[in-house]
Amino acid sequence: MRHPINPLVDYAFKRLLGAEPNKNLTRHFLNAILRPQQPIQEVTLVNPFNDRDFAEDKLSVVDVKARDALGRTFHIEVQVLLHRGLRPRMLYTWADLYQAQLVKGHDYKTLEPVTSIWLLDEVMLSESPAVHHRFTAFDRDHRVTLCDHLSLHVIELPKLRREALPLDDEQRWCTFLSEARYWTALPDALNTPELRQAMSTLIEISDQEREYYNYASRLDQLRVKATIEASARQAQEQLEAAKAQLKDTESKLQRARQALLDAGLDPDALLDDTPDR
Repeated sequence: MRHPINPLVDYAFKRLLGAEPNKNLTRHFLNAILRPQQPIQEVTLVNPFNDRDFAEDKLSVVDVKARDALGRTFHIEVQVLLHRGLRPRMLYTWADLYQAQLVKGHDYKTLEPVTSIWLLDEVMLSESPAVHHRFTAFDRDHRVTLCDHLSLHVIELPKLRREALPLDDEQRWCTFLSEARYWTALPDALNTPELRQAMSTLIEISDQEREYYNYASRLDQLRVKATIEASARQAQEQLEAAKAQLKDTESKLQRARQALLDAGLDPDALLDDTPDR
């Protein structure tokens, strides 16, 4: 029986865009999202997926890293569940990749641009309705770019709306990544050679018992993690509510005490005179 596969689950995502047989899809995805003036012609996967990466239901690396012929680094990562530290983590991850280029004895002129693409399955930038945000080292007030080495893209898939046909490559990829979890066949609107190949990868995961077991194990871990995080958020909310109620009670007691003092009564003496029960 064929099962729908969520391409954002890390096991499926690495098979989709981080495996050597699908390296052409990695290149096509990067060109679709980044729309560079000079299209990327070829990429080399820095951390390619293979079966040895998968041990005890955990991938050793769950993001995709690639370089092109010009030495530029590309990083693609999926975040299914948000956390409070995600925004600084995005910048830290980019900075870690950027500084890693500078080996001992090299100077700063050897540094090449690093581009990070984050695919989010929840909304992080609620202050904006845009699906795709592009962050760079740019002085907005004076319209000056410091350099072109910093490029950080955030794509929030839940904001995606159904667009009028025809779709461009970015819209097709975003629709596929967002909606393929509900499909067992590719819709006609996405019937391109690249997405047929992408859908075939998901079908392989569904049809091959070992592949599907690995995928299902990772999906279960994500569900458990989501449950634990939801419980932790609920406990935190209850704690905050209790603190607020305690603060309100303390404020009421303070006002009552002041009212007694204003009336010429000693609150402590009144408490001492309270008969024991």
